[in-house]
Amino acid sequence: MNKRNIHTFVMRFLEAYDCTIMEKTPAYVTVKLSPEADKELTGRPYYWSFVERTGAQAETMTYKFIFDPEQMKAEAKPKPQAVTPAAAPAPPAEGAAQGRLREHPRPIFRLRSDGCYSPRPAG
Repeated sequence: MNKRNIHTFVMRFLEAYDCTIMEKTPAYVTVKLSPEADKELTGRPYYWSFVERTGAQAETMTYKFIFDPEQMKAEAKPKPQAVTPAAAPAPPAEGAAQGRLREHPRPIFRLRSDGCYSPRPAG
């Protein structure tokens, strides 16, 4: 099958299964699958048996079907923009974590002489 045949087949499948098209370009199509299409394509039998048994709200998957990878890469290249000087970054807020855990002002546990931890008495 060539790219055109694949594109036609996929679009007919998605239309037949009543999928919601979120984005469509000549290079790809992004769709929110219907429950029937999700059952056919995703291979999640345990999830669907759970949904059917419990009556839970089903969350279907979103798929992106790529028909022309080269064209998609060309569209995805960022366009050059004018460079403007950036403002200096703002200092971190008071008490904000800076890539490490903050220390509690008063330890909740204490290390006993036998090597075990016990709760620190209040006060």
